[in-house]
Amino acid sequence: MPDIGGFRLDDEQRKWVHGCLKKADIPFGERFDLDGFVSRIEGTIDQFRRAVPRRIFREEHDALREIWLLTHKTDPNPARMRRLLSRLGRRARLALDCRAEIVIPRLFPGESVKGGFLAWAKQAENAKLVTALEALSADGGEIVKGRSRGEDKRSRPRLEPRVLGFVRGSAQRQPKGGRPSEDARQQLVMFLACDWQLATGQTPAVGRSDKSGFGDLVHSVFQWLEISDDPTEAATYALRRYRDEVKQES
Repeated sequence: MPDIGGFRLDDEQRKWVHGCLKKADIPFGERFDLDGFVSRIEGTIDQFRRAVPRRIFREEHDALREIWLLTHKTDPNPARMRRLLSRLGRRARLALDCRAEIVIPRLFPGESVKGGFLAWAKQAENAKLVTALEALSADGGEIVKGRSRGEDKRSRPRLEPRVLGFVRGSAQRQPKGGRPSEDARQQLVMFLACDWQLATGQTPAVGRSDKSGFGDLVHSVFQWLEISDDPTEAATYALRRYRDEVKQES
């Protein structure tokens, strides 16, 4: 396995990625960027292996949460939103790119984010930017308890956005650094799905085995990274959770 400085697929692994795409009947042509797809996978693997530290997660979560709050003000501040966008790390940018690939054409027929959401945002009109970020900066929300005011008093319950899979003030634990957990493995599958969608323009087939092209890719990555003592079992479990989440959202 390459050192932590940067994971790179070898020739055999690149051929395997190509085979996964063929298994999914992805049409290849001059415009298909296989190198770009491989680079996305390598970046996703690097992110997983580094197990994003708490501080970095908090910074990205704070930025996206503030963007979401700004979109719900009566007088939004697009300039502030653009500054916050420019500071986002890869994790948050990839999450935006993945969702924008589907959402932007629905919000604004005829438009796309082939160059990435940030490139689209730089050229977008202010009103469009606010509308897009309202939909993209969070994935739903949750009513959480109000803050403690002492003497058994609390402020009113409030709506908090689900940003990068985390709702502030909920019972969830914020992601920490250290050895990647099952949640980190789940995020690995989610980001691989984003990589697949951005490269192919198709949502990966939902399944837990390696019989589908995307399933084969996930199982392969888990094998390459030697995730757990039984990578096959770990990949099957992570894919099952991913499948269940996709079904809940549809």
